[in-house]
Amino acid sequence: MYGMTLQLPKSQAATVYIVVEAAAGGTIQSNPAIAGADFQRSIDGGAFAQMDSLPTNTRNDNNITIALSAAELAGDGLLIWWADAAGAEWLPGFLSIVTYDPTAGLRSQGL
Repeated sequence: MYGMTLQLPKSQAATVYIVVEAAAGGTIQSNPAIAGADFQRSIDGGAFAQMDSLPTNTRNDNNITIALSAAELAGDGLLIWWADAAGAEWLPGFLSIVTYDPTAGLRSQGL
């Protein structure tokens, strides 16, 4: 399992791209198959639930596209957990997202 942390603006929809490690380990999974139960998210430490939009591999390569809604990024933190529901193709991982107010610096300057 591997994980990473990312910082994104609060309450603004965003798209991130990830890759998953092949179940055998040591290589990136090519063309990962994604099912509805493979990706879950927790907002501000709440219960895990389905993503607002199912991540996709529409480019038919190694990249998985995760479209995050403004609602998913409205909290202070978002944890995305993935695991192959079938269990045989790729390894679990996570993405931790910390949100920030992009206007905070402007307000402190009186703008």
